[in-house]
Amino acid sequence: MLFRSEVKKIFKDHADGRALYSNLNLYLDMFSLNIEYINYRFGTLDPANRANFVDNYGLYQPFQTPPIAMNVYEHVLMNRVSHQTDFNNEVGFKIEFMSLITDWVEFLGIYSVSSRSHKWVMNSETYQWYKVGNAAMLPLRDKAATPFRDIYGEFVFYLIDQKLYLKTGYSDSYDVTKLDFYSKTDTSSSLYYSLQKSQSIPLDISYTFDNGWSINAKIETQFYTKGVGQVDTENGVTVVDTFRSLFYNDNNGNGIPEADEYLDYETNQFISIGISKSPSWSVALTWDNTNVPEPIAGADEFENPLEQLLGIDQTKNWVNIEFVYNITSSIRLSLLYGSLKGGLICANGICRIIEPFNDGFKMGLTSVF
Repeated sequence: MLFRSEVKKIFKDHADGRALYSNLNLYLDMFSLNIEYINYRFGTLDPANRANFVDNYGLYQPFQTPPIAMNVYEHVLMNRVSHQTDFNNEVGFKIEFMSLITDWVEFLGIYSVSSRSHKWVMNSETYQWYKVGNAAMLPLRDKAATPFRDIYGEFVFYLIDQKLYLKTGYSDSYDVTKLDFYSKTDTSSSLYYSLQKSQSIPLDISYTFDNGWSINAKIETQFYTKGVGQVDTENGVTVVDTFRSLFYNDNNGNGIPEADEYLDYETNQFISIGISKSPSWSVALTWDNTNVPEPIAGADEFENPLEQLLGIDQTKNWVNIEFVYNITSSIRLSLLYGSLKGGLICANGICRIIEPFNDGFKMGLTSVF
């Protein structure tokens, strides 16, 4: 039997967790405005312990998914670089502006920003992290608080008696994903961080015929940067501000990145062309491409016929064909053959990794309740 003091000791580290979410919607004749705000402080864990759920049991649980202050995109490339919300400790907001410019033109604009509630500094003697200042009510821009920012705008056009649908947009995101080191004295400071940022341009086109047939195409282009940076200051003056990309082309094939092989960014493209017969079925051919080779073990042994037909380099390309059949209005069966790049897939702030393959099948059964 536990005494009251022992029970209090067990739960003392988890007794002050709290969270706030708010939403404001404004609807006018030609536009609407949506503002969301989050302030999650279930536990302000330092950079070294944020992924340690064993020693910090009792904080945010994965099956409890509160709202997020960011947009969940339907575009493949933008989804792969989604910001991963820290439900234990994150403060942020999202402003969403929607407008019906004319009967056939719509506009959507989104601005999202967030950070941890505190800046973190490492003690140079004990190498322990400690928080600086009071908890912020608005997102911080300092890299020591791992800030995130995303700007997105899109136009949707309904043309030719609304038979032709066209959507195009532009996204610019900036995400300090990790604070690796930060020491500070009265006269100097040194900060190391991990960063990912991207500029994405999606384009969706579809045309619907009177007999229920339709053709569609998705074309996405992305310029993606990922790497590590360093910022040093002395007497308030920045003396070092460098960034090293993690992307490089191994031109000489020695497996070691040389100084002239590094790339400022990775260029990604995603193209999908399909045909469908409503409401029964659809088939689509998809091509995923990058300019940075991603060696795959046994690629020569398992090169699929689609890639052989197109004569492409499998270390930079993934091609597949997918057939989808609607069994009922709520049950869908899909079958994919070819190669799949995989990568990060995010929904509502929860992200998972889809494993890639270079020659295989993927079958899915989806039911909507």
